Amino acid sequence: MSQSDSPTRSTSRRTMSMVATAKAAADNRLREGVQALQAQGHTVDVRVTWEGPDASAFAREAAQSSTYDTVIAAGGDGTVNCVVNGVMEAGADCAVGIVPLGTANDFATSCGLPLDPRQALQFIVEGTARTIDLGKLNDRVFVNIASGGYGTGATADAVQEEKDLLGAIAYAITGLREATNLQAHHANITGPDFVWEGDFYAIALGNGRQAGGGFQVCPRALLNDGLIDLMILPEMPFSQLLLLVRALRNGELADQGPIVYAQLPWLDLAVEQPVQVNLDGEPREETNMHVEALPDCVRVYVTAQAPLKHHA
Repeated sequence: MSQSDSPTRSTSRRTMSMVATAKAAADNRLREGVQALQAQGHTVDVRVTWEGPDASAFAREAAQSSTYDTVIAAGGDGTVNCVVNGVMEAGADCAVGIVPLGTANDFATSCGLPLDPRQALQFIVEGTARTIDLGKLNDRVFVNIASGGYGTGATADAVQEEKDLLGAIAYAITGLREATNLQAHHANITGPDFVWEGDFYAIALGNGRQAGGGFQVCPRALLNDGLIDLMILPEMPFSQLLLLVRALRNGELADQGPIVYAQLPWLDLAVEQPVQVNLDGEPREETNMHVEALPDCVRVYVTAQAPLKHHA
């Protein structure tokens, strides 16, 4: 039985370091949850991020210290990404817990995690840490989805005021604004027994399934199958694009349409002009990309309802 076949259950007394965004730390429910765990005898040390790099640095320091058995990411998908990158940089056998306090919480939602921070914290001390894969794009790992093209800017550009007021709907509103300047990109993609060249509006590279506030862009992805799910939304008439985006929103992959879908252990992707890419919501610009699945990388507290390959 492999490591990924043997989920790790929590011990009676836990030592945990929490990396929380300032917004998450101000949530009274999170404070109540931390106090409840401390009253049960668990150690929960909280560090609050001020700037973007803080989350990775705090997670790396906690994992390297050998003091903690778990590092908790309290925030959105970007915070989860930073914390996992920090734990990976430490090279330590430290599990990751998630308290979803972001706008979309795509990874947590697709894994069936409680959205109430008090329940999420209790799940971490009572639940199961399961070994999952990660994706890697050039020099940085991602937990959920790396996406490029149309919709990518919606995640990056949605202003905080709209996100606070409207939640995931803010991404859809920003996506509509972005659609008025819709532009295709030319790409050449190669992988094992796979070649595709053409113009695309959007590309998703999935370790997980859901992104952009509820779009099932990689609905066949499993967190522990050693594969990256590739979804290409090629250039097409705008009316057809709207129908396909609606289908993705409803969790329906339109196999009969122009969507290209493949599952690959690795792929190389080259675009003619730099394109904005989001790794779990964290934006960057890329031209030449090597993407690969990193099997059995990190232990994360997810439910049995998470998209996992269950071994016999």
